Amino acid sequence: MAEGNLHPIRVVAKRSGLTAHTIRAWEKRYNAVTPARSETKRRLYSDEDIQKLILLRLATEAGYRIGEIANYSTEKLRELIQEVAHTIPQSIDRETLEIENLEASGYLEKGLNAILIFDNADLEDNLNEAVIDLGELAMIEKLLIPLLHKIGDLWEKGTIRTAQEHMASAVIRTFVGNLLSTHVKKSNAPHITVTTPVGQAHENGALLAAAVSASDGWNVTYLGPNLTAEEITGASRKKNSTAIALSIVYPYDDPRISAELHKIRKFIGKDVEIIVGGAAAGSYSEALKQIKAIYVEKMTDLRTVLREIRKS
Repeated sequence: MAEGNLHPIRVVAKRSGLTAHTIRAWEKRYNAVTPARSETKRRLYSDEDIQKLILLRLATEAGYRIGEIANYSTEKLRELIQEVAHTIPQSIDRETLEIENLEASGYLEKGLNAILIFDNADLEDNLNEAVIDLGELAMIEKLLIPLLHKIGDLWEKGTIRTAQEHMASAVIRTFVGNLLSTHVKKSNAPHITVTTPVGQAHENGALLAAAVSASDGWNVTYLGPNLTAEEITGASRKKNSTAIALSIVYPYDDPRISAELHKIRKFIGKDVEIIVGGAAAGSYSEALKQIKAIYVEKMTDLRTVLREIRKS
């Protein structure tokens, strides 16, 4: 359990990717970090300590000796890692990790590697540990968003197979479903229906939109992927939704999408907001303008959009 912003060594080990033994050794031999002590003399580490330990781990993996860099400042270590990131050996290139989100980087790397080796149990455990450790909001923004983006990028590049992408989606679907179930429906909260249009089988973006919406206080109905305009608007009407969120990821040139978007607007009326995002959403910009949809270019912008809708 963290005391204020201080963390015991077992938490630091999980976040940093180092063993407790290594952390103690670097502390004792090189004064890499100087933890506080609890009343019972337990080591307690700050967030800054954790970030420095992560950077030290990355630097040593790039070939630097801990004795040479242990006393570098966090800022100097950041600059060093950005210069040598491409030299750090691992199955997923280190350059893609979010260096600014260091506290989640260990979970991100572990999640990606679990997907590569088809270890769904390890991926599930990793997500559950992260939400306990980081908290729901930080976990979504610092781990789940980068993880889903990376899965999509790797699938498009052919680095991971369709089976791996499907496995990851299945685990994340269950995880997000469990996350949504912990949110008590509020009678005064707005409702949002989340899905993907017909022909859009990749649901990771929609899952993420559902998680972000729930964490921001919306009542959420997640319908799954690949639904017709009739099904989407039927569910939205039944739930009296304030908004519909659609994820459009792939392909970028499906002739059905524009027609489906127009049908959704026609069936749902003008009073329900239609929010559209995803890697391929920008390819249908003309249709989005015509139906007066809100285009969300980045998932990190969705929270802002949701709050603006609630104000209106």
